[in-house]
Amino acid sequence: MAEGGIWIILAIIVLLALPFIIRPLLGAVYASLVALSMGVFALLDEFYSARLLPAAPWVMWMFWGALIGASLAFWTVAPIFGLRKQRPLIGIAPLILMVLVGLIRMSLGH
Repeated sequence: MAEGGIWIILAIIVLLALPFIIRPLLGAVYASLVALSMGVFALLDEFYSARLLPAAPWVMWMFWGALIGASLAFWTVAPIFGLRKQRPLIGIAPLILMVLVGLIRMSLGH
């Protein structure tokens, strides 16, 4: 019976200390999410070649988004055109093209 009382007291202490523990943890979680999202955004900027048009980087985001969206939309209608076996290649083609553009851009020093 004494063991049960100790567990109850421990649970009460944890519940009372929870607000003091969570507040600093939430700040750390929010800060790490901000850092992660900024890193992912910078990485996507590099993949999408946003530096090619520094005045309007959204144009490159729009171009690659349209290309990826078109390839994924074609996935559903590819069997109609007899391209069922080529669907994985069609789906990954924009990513391959993105890597090739990135390699060309890096080799030219942009």
